[in-house]
Amino acid sequence: MKTKFLSLVIAGAAACAAISCSTQKTTVADLTGEWNVISVGSTKVTAAENQDEPFLGFDAATGRLFGNAGCNSIMGSYTLDAAKGTLTFSGLGATRMMCPDMTVEDALLQTLPNVATYHSTTAGDIELCDAAGKVLVTLSARK
Repeated sequence: MKTKFLSLVIAGAAACAAISCSTQKTTVADLTGEWNVISVGSTKVTAAENQDEPFLGFDAATGRLFGNAGCNSIMGSYTLDAAKGTLTFSGLGATRMMCPDMTVEDALLQTLPNVATYHSTTAGDIELCDAAGKVLVTLSARK
């Protein structure tokens, strides 16, 4: 009897360990706040001279996206399903100032509509991916 009980306890503990070690998806709370844009595709982001560091902000209470693409402010809405790890943007817009270097901004604004999923990395960053899982944008918590 004790052996059977012990086997059940061990099996239960192993199942819990397997679940906690599975690929971790982020939750609403993980996205809430402001995130620096670290890369767009495989290109590391560096702010152009006299321009702001690009960032994205997520307001979970309202589903509002805000931020800056380096020169212009970004705004829109987002919908996510934390259980599935899906994320979509809608109503994306930006102010329309011209800056000397629009390279990062153009790439970011062209990429965001293609985001379909997201996940956290072991380093605590967030990767925004397309439907096939290709990393489109990497974000790091803004301090």
